[in-house]
Amino acid sequence: MPSYKPLNPYVPYSKSFGLFFKQRRLKAGLSQAQVADALDYTTSQVVSNWERGTQSPPFNKLLELCSILKISRKEMVERLLVEQKKIYQDSIDSMGKRKRA
Repeated sequence: MPSYKPLNPYVPYSKSFGLFFKQRRLKAGLSQAQVADALDYTTSQVVSNWERGTQSPPFNKLLELCSILKISRKEMVERLLVEQKKIYQDSIDSMGKRKRA
């Protein structure tokens, strides 16, 4: 019987996705600490990590993030799809480079 990995509970992340969050946070006039506090985090470091593209927000925080940053659900889904496409394309490109090497 095949074993299945559980789905990753985190949003695909990249620096461009982090920049998107940062721009929306600044547009909303919020500090990293304010966003972290609104999401029940004890430190703003988590928001900093999202914005720098070193970590991603968990899926279970996305609706709250949409509300806090005034992002429509549609815009968030569209953004996630763009990021996912980039990740797949990067994977395909890197596999092609390994085969040629």
